[in-house]
Amino acid sequence: MKPFRLILLAIGMVNLGLSAQPAVAGRNQLSDEDILNPGRLVFNRVVPLVDSFDGAPVGTIFVTKRSVLGHPKVGIIGEVGSDTHRRHCLFFCPVGTSDIDASYVYVIQKKGECTIGVRGIGWAEKEEKFQGSLFTGSTVETGRVRYTSQATNILQIAVNGVTVEPPLNRDQLTGPHGTNYKYFPRKRDYIGNQTTADQGFITDIHYFSAKELVQAANQGQPITIDLPAWKPGRHHIAGKELKELAKLTSTCDAD
Repeated sequence: MKPFRLILLAIGMVNLGLSAQPAVAGRNQLSDEDILNPGRLVFNRVVPLVDSFDGAPVGTIFVTKRSVLGHPKVGIIGEVGSDTHRRHCLFFCPVGTSDIDASYVYVIQKKGECTIGVRGIGWAEKEEKFQGSLFTGSTVETGRVRYTSQATNILQIAVNGVTVEPPLNRDQLTGPHGTNYKYFPRKRDYIGNQTTADQGFITDIHYFSAKELVQAANQGQPITIDLPAWKPGRHHIAGKELKELAKLTSTCDAD
């Protein structure tokens, strides 16, 4: 394989890794400031939750993420493991593939009180290239892909089919933020021809009662959390992830 093709292969694998994996490897704790920043999260592990001011422990946290991948030219690629993902990413995804929809579930324990946090994010990506001569040419858009979620807050979720509502912080929720939001994770292609389009959204974290989730996890029952409006709209926690989550829920107050 030619060196240039090897470089593109490496770029594509790194780019996909940034989209689908935790942005900070080896992190052993999260602060109340970290959980607001999608780029600093740790997924599928129970880690200490600490105060961002002095590092004092305040509880524990478990976070899951699901995402839909897309590409400005290819379009919507889908979730990892889907038929469209296998078709477009047989060996590796096209260079420039990244998240276009993502949803997050946070399970938080503080002094025995446990809550579920949920958040939705949507991106719009475009690809551009320069056409024409050096002096008379211009940059033209060659592709664009956009999130398919609804840019909205949600007032209820479901845990194993049981409706949980309303958000505990309903009165404090603002509308979804745009791409200029402090923690919106903007992306750039490593070869410089893809940018985050001037549209997209990121919601506040919505907090809900964790009673149903705690009961299920402590009984070893798989957990399904449904999030209307956002995509992917379903988080399923089972197997080793459920065992990990149970480390947290076993410390939650019974009521």
